[in-house]
Amino acid sequence: MTVLSSLRARILAVALAPCLAFAGAAWWAVSDQWARRAEMDRVENLVGLASRISAFVHEAQRERGASSLFLGAKGAQFGPELAAQRSRTDAALAGLPDAMAAATGFGPAFAARADGLSKALAGLAAQRRAVDALGVSAPQAVSFYTGLIGEGLGVVRAMGGVIGEAGIAGRANAYAAFLALKEAAGQERAAASAVFASGTLDLPATRRLTTLSADQATYGALFRAGASDGQAALLDAAEATEPAREVARLRKAVQETMPGTTLAFRDAPAWFRLATQRIDALKGVEDRLTADLVAAADAVRARADRMLAVWIAGGLALFALSVGFAFWLGTAIARPLVRMARVLTAIGRDEPGAAELAIPAGGPREVRAIAAAAVTFRDSVAERRLARAEQQRLAAENAAAQRAAALSLADSFERQVGGIVEAVSAAAEQLEASAHGMARAAQDTTDLSRAVTGAADSAARSADTVAAATEELTASVREIGVQVGASADLAASATRDADGMAGEVRRLAQAAGNIGAIVAMISDIAGQTNLLALNATIEAARAGEAGRGFAVVASEVKELAGQTAKATEEIAAKVAEITGSTEASVRSIGGITEVIRTLARIGGEIAAMVEQQGAATAEIARTTGQTSQDTRAVSGHIAGVGEAADMASHGSSQVLDAASDLARQASALRGAVGDFLANVRAA
Repeated sequence: MTVLSSLRARILAVALAPCLAFAGAAWWAVSDQWARRAEMDRVENLVGLASRISAFVHEAQRERGASSLFLGAKGAQFGPELAAQRSRTDAALAGLPDAMAAATGFGPAFAARADGLSKALAGLAAQRRAVDALGVSAPQAVSFYTGLIGEGLGVVRAMGGVIGEAGIAGRANAYAAFLALKEAAGQERAAASAVFASGTLDLPATRRLTTLSADQATYGALFRAGASDGQAALLDAAEATEPAREVARLRKAVQETMPGTTLAFRDAPAWFRLATQRIDALKGVEDRLTADLVAAADAVRARADRMLAVWIAGGLALFALSVGFAFWLGTAIARPLVRMARVLTAIGRDEPGAAELAIPAGGPREVRAIAAAAVTFRDSVAERRLARAEQQRLAAENAAAQRAAALSLADSFERQVGGIVEAVSAAAEQLEASAHGMARAAQDTTDLSRAVTGAADSAARSADTVAAATEELTASVREIGVQVGASADLAASATRDADGMAGEVRRLAQAAGNIGAIVAMISDIAGQTNLLALNATIEAARAGEAGRGFAVVASEVKELAGQTAKATEEIAAKVAEITGSTEASVRSIGGITEVIRTLARIGGEIAAMVEQQGAATAEIARTTGQTSQDTRAVSGHIAGVGEAADMASHGSSQVLDAASDLARQASALRGAVGDFLANVRAA
């Protein structure tokens, strides 16, 4: 195996074997403590469940009594008290189903008890509805609550058999006995209340009360057997209270009464109050017992946590110490051998300084023998190394002498051949430079000739374009002259039309003035008519009944005269607007006429200028055509220059190629000579 290939690893494996065995034992112990801790968690959950059941049982006992009183009064009394008690019962019930669901894994017997309590709790709501509807009797209600409480107490009693911790199991049994004692006290309170309320004692009641008294004594003895002295003292203190002593006295009186006789004490409310006070005192003891049980479970849980922590810490510490001891032992045995192996390996690989390494001489007899053999081996290797070094020195001296002779020969060859190679290279470089200059000059000449040719062609094309544009401009100038003449004629015609329109507008203004005079006359007539109608109205009023019809006519005439006056006023306003607009039109037409005359004058001037421009344009067209012909001639001469430059460029390219070949051959010769000399010097 690769892992156990070294001596140190094998020693460690042997030393770690008992460590692993111890680790397994420690792991088993830790697992056991872990299981015990988990058991304590479950015990703690059971104790919490017992506390919840105890609180619920107490409130259910009180609800049982309140329900009995409510049913005994036929619902006429104790309704608010019953509702308040149900609220307290529900508060105690909250969380109990979840706590029961979490209490699993305690065997089928406990599961059956828990299932019975769950079923009884499921019927609580229906029982309450039946009590509210007076659908059950008081004994039936008491029987239901007694069964429900009995199921809860049965779960608590079953806890003592499933708790593995003896101390907690004993406390749980004592706790269950005390809860049963308290339940018997509650049943006694209800049964004796009925007896005291009736005033007589029959045989079944005697048996029932005697049984409940015996149950209390039995459960009290069981409680004292499993409880601590302090807890037993709490019960003794509760039974020593005045209400408890009075309850005991009345119980004894009932037991001494013959069945069928009348009771001397018949105050049922007083009995109920005394029994309730005693039960409340027992509830105080129950709370103390619950707290003690929870504290004991917490203490056991804490002790289990501490033991688990101790075992884990102790196991880890001892395992670490064992592993450390194993490593120390393996290192102490294997260290000299490992160091010796490193020295021998270094000597075998001929590493620098290996011959001077110290070989450890300590350890057992066998290790010392191996160390002595290693020293002998190291010394022999050192002697062989010295002999080999002397041989290498002599060989190096011979090689140095031969190399010096070869270098001298190479230097002589380099001086003789190197000058020739350098001269050829210099001539080739000079020829190549000249060829490059000729090529550049020819290329520049070619480029310039092409540029001039392009410029001449462009100038010729531009001249042709200018000539064509000039001809078009000449035609446009002629057309402009024609259009300007037509514009002058139209301006003269517009001037004549404007003068005629001005005369018509003046006549319209005169007609508007005549209409204004007529409107003024109509307005005067309307005013006189209105005055006459007013006089007629006055005369009709004087005439009395005979002039009433005339007054109506005069009133209508007056209204018509008013409307006529209003209409004439509007007409006068419109006529005034027409007159103003007409005068403005006359002025505007006069301005337009003046503008048209100015345009006519300007048009004449433009016509004269157009004729002059036409003559100048014709001269430009003639000159442009001559320029185009001269430009084409220049372009032909430049093309000849470009062809000559191309021929010169081709010749310079051939010279450049030859110079480049010569330069490459000279360079190759220089390289070959250099390689030859380098090989000679390197040999």
